[in-house]
Amino acid sequence: NAVSAPVELEWKDPASKTVTLSWKYPTNELASVDAFLVYSSTNLGDGPTKGWPVFHSVPGSNTSLRVTMKPGVRFFAVTASNSFWGEGPFSRVASTPP
Repeated sequence: NAVSAPVELEWKDPASKTVTLSWKYPTNELASVDAFLVYSSTNLGDGPTKGWPVFHSVPGSNTSLRVTMKPGVRFFAVTASNSFWGEGPFSRVASTPP
């Protein structure tokens, strides 16, 4: 049984200069997550599976990340990882407003 994909990735606080990315993860699996890897790009292209860089690594006990807004649209996707199963599948893609 590998790690699950995070679900319901979303951004909050669009009126401020920061965005909070949050995602849901099965509570019964959260203790097995070493880190959530947040991928980001300014180009949606073919999505995160085509070489988006890791934007930030979040400890497995956290399911959100506060990001300072920059001009333009930015796309995000998250994976869960642990030392036994490695990296799991990507969440759906979320984007900031233009």
